Amino acid sequence: MNAIAGTAGAVGRGSRAESRVSKLLQTVAAFGLCVMMASAVLLTVMPSNPRSLSASETTSYTVRPGDTLWSYAERITPQGGDVAENVELIMRLNHMDDTQIEPGQQIRVPKE
Repeated sequence: MNAIAGTAGAVGRGSRAESRVSKLLQTVAAFGLCVMMASAVLLTVMPSNPRSLSASETTSYTVRPGDTLWSYAERITPQGGDVAENVELIMRLNHMDDTQIEPGQQIRVPKE
């Protein structure tokens, strides 16, 4: 009788392990689906071809004391335009990781 009871206990534990694996797989699949959906939304919202400029459409600017990337971008952005878009453009043109600029620094900027 003990041998049969031991076997039943092992089978019961196996079923619990299979249940845990099944739940884990469901969780991983749900997470994967969420990642795919988020990627689809981002690809839809973000522009597929961000504005890029040729060398003839840019000029060099020497940063002056008191300049920030944002203040310069505000000066060149037409009224009603998106300053953040110009900040991002200048960062791309100069391969910048952040918005820090220093007086005397030469940066590529779109022609006004």
